[in-house]
Amino acid sequence: MADERRLTTRMTAKWTDLSRDGQLPRHADLNPASFGKDLSNIAIIELSAEPGAAKLLYVGDILRNDGWSAGGVQTVAHYPLNSLLGLAAAKIPAVLAKRAPVTFGGTGVNGVSAILYRAILLPFSDDGETIGHVVAAINFREITAVQEYSEVETPRAPVDKVSAAIAFSSRRLSFAPSAAKKPMQITIKQ
Repeated sequence: MADERRLTTRMTAKWTDLSRDGQLPRHADLNPASFGKDLSNIAIIELSAEPGAAKLLYVGDILRNDGWSAGGVQTVAHYPLNSLLGLAAAKIPAVLAKRAPVTFGGTGVNGVSAILYRAILLPFSDDGETIGHVVAAINFREITAVQEYSEVETPRAPVDKVSAAIAFSSRRLSFAPSAAKKPMQITIKQ
């Protein structure tokens, strides 16, 4: 699987290799160096009772904010809610409920750039019951409004034919994640 292009697939394979007979893998068995080229895209989070107080044990180069230092203690609260780590931390409850990897993606912000991202959260348990750590793996690419709107066709209907249906997707209107799955149809009556 060394030539697999998808970060989420590579991470799932590593997590599965660390699993013990259907049990959650142990954080103690986790060796960050084993992530190889993906190490820049991961964060290792030690969970706590307060979601914002979860400690960041490791944050890859690509995900770090300006205040990161390997010797200091940083928490999830040190990252804005719309940052890559903030978006990933928002999915931790889903991992706790599912007790399995959770993959997700969408649009967001990294610094001042709009991005399209894909992420996976992997649960770890040292006692086989309590999930105490989560590994977040996130990759992204910057997008511009031109790229975002480029695949939308502009209707060529004459102006006097305003009764034509107009289709749009909320994803096309903002960079916020959308719950909409299908384009919405609006009909303007005369």
